[in-house]
Order: sequence, then structure tokens, then C-alpha cells
Amino acid sequence: MKAFPLSTYLVALILVGCTVDGLESIDGQQTILPDGPESKADLYIASRIIGESLSEKTDGVIASLNDAFETPSAEGFREAISDQLLKRSGDSDSLTEDPEYAYEYIEETGKHEITLNRQTSEDGIEKETQARLSYVFYDNSAEPIRYPGANRDKIEIIDFSGERTGSITTYENGLAVNYSTYQRADNYRIDGLAFDSPSLTIEGNYEGQGRLEGINAEKEAFSSDDYSIKIKLLNVQVNKTHFEDHHNFRQGVTGGLEYVLTPDQDSETRLTGNVELTGDGTALLKFRNFNQIFTLTLMDNSPDMSSPVLSDDDLMGNVSSVNEGAGFFILFNSKRVRVDENTRFLKQSEFASLKEVREAIKADITVEAHGKLDRKGRSHNYTATEVEFRTQRD
Repeated sequence: MKAFPLSTYLVALILVGCTVDGLESIDGQQTILPDGPESKADLYIASRIIGESLSEKTDGVIASLNDAFETPSAEGFREAISDQLLKRSGDSDSLTEDPEYAYEYIEETGKHEITLNRQTSEDGIEKETQARLSYVFYDNSAEPIRYPGANRDKIEIIDFSGERTGSITTYENGLAVNYSTYQRADNYRIDGLAFDSPSLTIEGNYEGQGRLEGINAEKEAFSSDDYSIKIKLLNVQVNKTHFEDHHNFRQGVTGGLEYVLTPDQDSETRLTGNVELTGDGTALLKFRNFNQIFTLTLMDNSPDMSSPVLSDDDLMGNVSSVNEGAGFFILFNSKRVRVDENTRFLKQSEFASLKEVREAIKADITVEAHGKLDRKGRSHNYTATEVEFRTQRD
């Protein structure tokens, strides 16, 4: 299937009424720590679990929202919702295809029920997924819509739920380096799709369980126990005007999510915390009661495609501002990166100086920064050892 990435039609997710450090635990869960401090390896495995649960590439929350914005029919998914948000006429006969796709409409409930199997192999990742998806489309009178493809301009609300089981294998140089299995279930309500609505709201919950094993950045083997995780979306809002200007989602998501992770279902250990979505395709993962912060990528162009967790020396994100005179730039995640005489601009860089980057941003061009960092001292004090600046890619 040519899945509709949300990058095709949504940009500004803004979680309203929350702070990164002030969210309540899901279902009243509190952090319960094992005896003794958590090891760096344990936190790394936990960050991998949460990263896989979010990333589009590993069929996480972002991929699930892709499915939520599809328009099902008896013949297949219709490419309609993205055109609706852009106020385009679209082609209601344009279909995406999934093997082993089955469709049923239930008149009594207004539900469109889909079952399908997906097998994909691309970019060093092999995935197998069995899914059952359910949709109810409502108009502004809260009446179910029988034919959403033909009445997309009347869709105001989508109620979506999904159940999936599957496995993911990632490869480097032809060798399998990570393997995970999962069972996932989620539900979302998307409100404000009609043309006269200035924004969308998305609320919902995600639950998953599974197991993963692989090789970390230090080439050391790791494996998780049988884990379970709950993720809660708060009052998410999507600004349609922002989308019409940028036509991108992954790199426009800001705000936060709340999670409860049980790293081992046979123990009482609970890890709770928040994920701060930075607006540039990355996210900052914070564990309550621990100071270490992990950076996750929600996109499919991570420096290490086998992992959604970025290394400490990875530079990746959108540039928010440039101080040419002081020799640094700032990313949307507030990370300040210095460029000095030892910084190497990679040959493929579209911009050869901070001045060019500043002028591009001034001209409303979104610039991505990729490269390597040397961390100096504390927190946000970084120097780029090598850097590539390029215009944002969808």
C-alpha cells in the first residue's frame, strides 16, 4: 500500500494545556523503580521501546495516525483526506492497494471495518503486519457517513481504532541487527475536518506489548524482556493554515505525550515520563526521576536506520535561528550548536556558511541540519565537527 504519511497533509500539532514536567501519570500510575539505580543499558532499552512505539518507520503512533487519516472503501483506501485538508478537489477514484484487504460496512453502527496483511521490505527494514482497523466518519450533525470518499467535504469527525500484530527486522550491510515483535492497539478521535474549521484536534490512547533485541551503537548485543507500554495523547491541535503553507507533518509536530512503560511484565517496575515533540522531526524523551534525556527521530532519515534513538554525537533537526557573528545556530529543540574553524561543511551541503543559512531562513525556507557533534561541558553547549545544511525534505 502507498500509505498516506501524515507528512503529506499535517504540519502543526500543538498540545494544549500541558507542560513537559507537569503531566499526570496515565491511569494514576506512578514511577516504581527496581532496587538500585537504573543502568545506562536499561534506560537505553527503555528508550528503544518508546522510540519504536512512536516512530513512523517502526509502525508506531505516527504510522497509526497515518492509517487513521485514510478513507476506506470496498475497493481499497481512497486518497481523499489529504486533499480535503488542502481544499483540493482530488480524485475520488484514486486508490491505494493492500494485499489481503477485506472491507465490511456495518449499518447499525456506521463502522467501516478493515482487515489486511502488509509485508514491506525497503531501506533496510522488513516488516510484516496483520491489522484490523475500524472507522466511523461523522458529519457536523454527528450522523455517520456511509460513503466517505464521495462525501469527504462533509467529514467533521473521525473515530478510529486499530489492532495490529507484527514483526520488524532491520539490516545493516545485509546483516540483521535488530528484531522486534509486537501487539498494538489504539484509538483516536479526530475533530474539525470540515473546511470551515480552522484547526483539528486529536485525542486518543495507544497500548502495546512486545519484545525486541539487537545491537546498539557500541556494537553490543541487547535484548528486552516482554514489555508493555501505554501512551496518551492529550489535547492535540493541528493548525490547517500552517499546513497549507508547509505541507509537512513529521517535522511540524510540537507538544508532548505521556507514557507508562512496564519494561518487564513479570516485575513491578514502572517507568513514567513525557516525550516532548520538538517540531523538527525529533523528540526529547524524559524519564521521570532521571536526568538523562534521549533524542528520538520520528522520521525515516535517521543517521542509524536500525534505531529511532539518536546517538549523543548525532546532529539532526531544523534550524530555528542563526547568530552569524557569534558563530552558532539554534535548532527547534533549543539545542545551540557552535560552528568554528574546525567544523567541516560536507560537500553535499546546500548552504556553505551560516550566512547562507540565515538568508534562507529569512526567506522562509526551512533548513535541516545534519552531521556530528562534539559536546563541550554541560547541556546545550555543542560544537559541530561536521555539518550538512539542506532544505527540508518531505
